[in-house]
Amino acid sequence: MMQRLRDWGFTREWRNGRRGEYLVLLQAILLIFLDIKARREETWLTQKYPEYTEYQQRVKKLIPGLY
Repeated sequence: MMQRLRDWGFTREWRNGRRGEYLVLLQAILLIFLDIKARREETWLTQKYPEYTEYQQRVKKLIPGLY
């Protein structure tokens, strides 16, 4: 695994100060993944528990108070 990362230049870029860019990219990918997962879960919960729709309107999905 580390050899592949070295072949792609990842470790060199990581050492040369591009950590922030990679971390922002990884955070964006994680946020997209969690949002998709939450949407699927909310669809399932709405089907199983009709009163979940009311709860959905009161509570934010991923980030308390924002989203």
